[in-house]
Amino acid sequence: MRLVIAILTSGTEYVPILPSRSEAVRPGAAFRRKLRMPEDGFCRELAVYGSGLDLDVAVICPDRAAGEWHSYRLAEGEWQECGPLLPDIVYDRCFGCQAGERSRCRTLLKTLAEHKPFVLLSSELPGKWEVYRTLRRYPELAPLLPPTMRYDGAVSLRAAARAYGDDLILKPAAGMQGRGIIRIRTVGGRLRLTGRSRLNRPFTLSFADAIGCIEWTKRFIGTAHYLIQPYLQLADSSGRPFDLRVLMQKNGNGRWTETGSAIRLGFPGSVTSNLHGGGTPRPARAWLRETYGETAADDLLGNIVRWSHTAAETLEQNYGRFAEIGFDYGIDRNGRPWLLEANSKPGRQSFRMLGDLQAAKDSVIQPLLYARLLGRRYSPFETNVS
Repeated sequence: MRLVIAILTSGTEYVPILPSRSEAVRPGAAFRRKLRMPEDGFCRELAVYGSGLDLDVAVICPDRAAGEWHSYRLAEGEWQECGPLLPDIVYDRCFGCQAGERSRCRTLLKTLAEHKPFVLLSSELPGKWEVYRTLRRYPELAPLLPPTMRYDGAVSLRAAARAYGDDLILKPAAGMQGRGIIRIRTVGGRLRLTGRSRLNRPFTLSFADAIGCIEWTKRFIGTAHYLIQPYLQLADSSGRPFDLRVLMQKNGNGRWTETGSAIRLGFPGSVTSNLHGGGTPRPARAWLRETYGETAADDLLGNIVRWSHTAAETLEQNYGRFAEIGFDYGIDRNGRPWLLEANSKPGRQSFRMLGDLQAAKDSVIQPLLYARLLGRRYSPFETNVS
C-alpha cells in the first residue's frame, strides 16, 4: 500500500475557464469552471513528483461543518474530489490569514487524529517574539538578532524611541508577506509613517505631533500583537530594500541541507522587499559578489548558511520536528548581517522566477523524500480508509 501524504490547505476555489478563439460560445452559455487549490502549482508538483516516488499525494481542506473535510487527487491534470481520506502524513500548508480558517484547520487535524494516527511532517513555529526569545539564548545566534521589544501602546513606543532613536519599525508578531508593517520616523519636524496595509497595499501618512501618530497607530494595530525594532538601513546603493532568503530543508536522510538562496529586491523607499509586495528576486551569490566583491560575498554567504543550519537545529530542539524553515537575513550598510525572521511555511517561487530549476525541483522533492523517510520510520501505519 502506498504512503498517503495529505497537503492541508484552508480551502479551494473554482475559477472560470475562458474559451479559446476556436470555441464557439452560445449567448448566455455559462463558462466551464476549474477547481484550484491555494499554492496550486506547488500542490500539483507535489502530486506529480510524489507519484514518481510511489507516494499517494492528495490535498485536504476543512469543510465549514464541524468534523467534515474534503479530499482531492490530481487526475489527468484536474483536481477531483475523492472522498474523505485518512492520511498517513500531513503536510500543513494552511496559512489561515483569517482566524476562522486557521481554527478550522486545527480542528480538522484533531478530527483526523481521532479517526487514525498520522504523522505531522513539519511543526509550526510560534510567534516572532517567542522565536526571538529562544534564539537570543544561543551565543552564536544572539548577535544576529535586531534589538526587539513588544508593542504595548504609547508607553512602549516612547520607550523604543528612547532606546532605538527616532526611526522605528513595527511588525506583526504573527505576520507574513510584509502585511501590516509600519515605519515611524521624524522627517522635517513631522512624524512620517510608511508601511503596508492588511491587504498589502503601501501607504504614507504624516503627523504634526506624537499624539496623532500614537492614536493612529493604536487604531491600526487594534488587538494584534506587534513588535518594535530600530529601523535598520537594509537597502542597496539605489535605496532599494533587500533581504536574503535561505531555504533549509531536511533531505531523504533526515539531515538539514541548504536547498537554495535568493536576494529579494523591493522598490526604492519601500519598507519591504518580499515578492508578495512587488519585490523581485536575484541570484544570491552573483548579487552579493557584485555588491561586496567575490571574497567577502562568498564568506558572507557561507556564514549565513552555517547560521541557518544552527538556527534550524536550535528551533527543532525547542519546538519539535521540522521539514523545512526559511530564514530571512538583512545586510546593513556596514556589511553586518541580521537575522530578521524564521518561517516554518516558506515559499519557494523565487527559484522558478530566477530560472534556478534545480533548486525549484529540490524544494518540492525534499519534503516528499523526508515524508517517505518518516513513513518508513513509523510504519506500518493502520489501513487507510477512503
